[in-house]
Amino acid sequence: MAAPKVFSVRPGSKQEAIQQAQKSLGTNAMATLTADQLKTKPGEPKGVPETSELSYTCITEIDPEQVASIVVGLDRTIPRWKPGSVINYATYADGYPNQEDAIYAANALIEAADSWNAVDFGVQFNWVPNLEDAAFVLAYGKDKGSVLASAYFPNAEPLNTVWVYSFAFDKEPRVGRDGVTKFKNYEIMKNVFQHELGHVLGLRHEFAIEREGAGAVRLFSKDPNSVMSYLFPPEIQESDKKDLRAFYGLPQLVDFVPDN
Repeated sequence: MAAPKVFSVRPGSKQEAIQQAQKSLGTNAMATLTADQLKTKPGEPKGVPETSELSYTCITEIDPEQVASIVVGLDRTIPRWKPGSVINYATYADGYPNQEDAIYAANALIEAADSWNAVDFGVQFNWVPNLEDAAFVLAYGKDKGSVLASAYFPNAEPLNTVWVYSFAFDKEPRVGRDGVTKFKNYEIMKNVFQHELGHVLGLRHEFAIEREGAGAVRLFSKDPNSVMSYLFPPEIQESDKKDLRAFYGLPQLVDFVPDN
């Protein structure tokens, strides 16, 4: 009789997810920033990536497995977090060109999370120092051309990743699509993370119905200036706040099958 298989780490658990990340990134890359390290935010990142033409903010909806107004919905479901949830997140200390960049990005993410928390819609983001306590972690994805960042949609995975790429640290002066607004990518990193955290909360791109499909559904109002659009820099609008509160205020739908 074969001996029963004994798992030291439960399959599908947070521990297994961390072990898989260690195999991929290396144990030395798994360290997370501490509260003391985050106290001093650099005035600007040190990294200077190669310049590139600005095309879009993120790729969250390009990968069909990661498809992250308001516009919501993915295939035949509309994912959101259970109202009252707290989404813990950690921030890697390593993997960046230097630790100053890691601290800069982490502080930008924290500021973005705090701006969503201020909306007071029933779900909160909470920074934690330990990866074991996190639902997602901020990581550096190196060069991905003109992509700034990417995220994920609400799901049951034990550990997700929000990625920030080298172009998000770019210092080249740029002009927004309105032809007026001037910015440098690193200066609007908080705004970019506001957009990405919108995906984490279940929001799709404002233009998803017209350009992306895949089960996109519009709820409530349409606003071309939404933080989920591609205007630069993206900013949370009053319509985003109002509609997000309404989205998370909807009662849960339960489908019943008739017992015929």
